[in-house]
Amino acid sequence: MQIGFRYVVLVVPVLLCVSIAVARGRDCNDNGIADAIDLVGAIYWTDGTRIRRVHLDGSSIQDIVTSGVSSPRGIALDAAAGKVYWTDAVAKKIQRSDLDGSNIEDLFSDISTGYVPVGIALRAATGQMYWGNEEYIGRSNLDGTFSESVTGNGLVIQDIKLDLSAGHVYYSDALNQRILRVGLNGSGVTAPIPTGSLNPVGIALDSIAGKIYWTHPNMHRIQRANLDGSGIEDLVSSGLETPVGIALDIPAGKMYWADQGTGKIQQADLDGSNVVEIASVAFTAPPYLALIPRTTDSDSDGDGVLDECDGCPNDPNKVAPGVCGCGVADSDRDGDGALDCLDGCPDDPHKIYPGICGCGIADEFVDRDH
Repeated sequence: MQIGFRYVVLVVPVLLCVSIAVARGRDCNDNGIADAIDLVGAIYWTDGTRIRRVHLDGSSIQDIVTSGVSSPRGIALDAAAGKVYWTDAVAKKIQRSDLDGSNIEDLFSDISTGYVPVGIALRAATGQMYWGNEEYIGRSNLDGTFSESVTGNGLVIQDIKLDLSAGHVYYSDALNQRILRVGLNGSGVTAPIPTGSLNPVGIALDSIAGKIYWTHPNMHRIQRANLDGSGIEDLVSSGLETPVGIALDIPAGKMYWADQGTGKIQQADLDGSNVVEIASVAFTAPPYLALIPRTTDSDSDGDGVLDECDGCPNDPNKVAPGVCGCGVADSDRDGDGALDCLDGCPDDPHKIYPGICGCGIADEFVDRDH
C-alpha cells in the first residue's frame, strides 16, 4: 500500500492596501483660500450679469455667480474670510458670497436714495467696507449694518481704493475727470490727480512705493503717479482700447487689467514692460477686477498641496508616507491584499514569501515513492 505525503506551505495574505486622496478645497496655510487657487492665483471680475474668475496662468475661466445678480460693477475680496463682495448698479445693493460663488447674501441696499453703488473697497481688519455711488462715499460694517455717508458733493464715482497705512480713501470721479483723496473718516478732501485727466476709471494703490495707478478708457492707456499727484507716467500706451479694471500684485511686481474693447485680461510689470495676455474674454459690461496673488508658499513636487501640509513634499504621487513611505507607491499589483513594499512575491498572487521554491512556484511536496 502506497501512502502519499503532501507538504504544503500555507500563506496568509496581510491586507494592507491604503488609499490616500487630496481633499477638494484643502486650505493648508489657513488663509481662507483653497490651495488649488492659492498656488496659481486668480482674478475675479464683474461682467454683465455675472461674476467670473480665471487663474493667473490663464486656465480655468469660470462663472462664479450667475444668479441673484442684475448688474455687478465694483468688486473686492476678503480672501482670509473666503468672501467676494460686489456692488449691483441695477438692484442698487451690495452683495457677497463665498469665493466659489455659494452662499450669496444681500448686505446693503441704496434703493431709498436712488443712487447707484459702483466702487467698493474693504477694511477687513476693522470689519468695514467703503463704497461709492453717484453722489457720495459710504461705509458700513461688512455685514451691511451701521451704514453712513463719509463724503459727497456732486461726485460720479467709478472706483475706490483704501490706503490703510496713511488712512486715506482714493476714488475716481468721472464727473470732474479727476482722482480725489479723503480721510477714512471723511476729512480733508484733496485732488492729487487734478481735473483734466480725461475720465480716469479703475484705480489701484502701491502704498509701499507711494504710487497710484489708473486706467484711461478715453486715452487708451494706463498711467501712474506719486500719491501726491506728481510724477505722472504713461505705463502702457499701445495695444489698448478701453481699459477699465486694474489690480496690483506688489510682491510679484505685476499689474493686471481688463480691456473691454480688446476683450483681454493682461499682465505687465509694474513699470508697464513685458505685457502678457492672460485670457481672452468677451466682456459684456465694463469689467472691474479683484486679485488673489499667487502664494509665496512652495509646492516642491507640484502635486497641488503646499509643502507645509504635504507629508511627502518631494513625492508628487503622495501627500502622506502611508505604509511604504514617501517615494514608494502603496500598491498591490498582484492583488493578493499585501502591498508590494511588504510582499516578497509582488507579482505572485499566491505567495508573499519566496519560500523554498521561489516566487511563481508553489511550495508543495508529494512523496510518490510509497
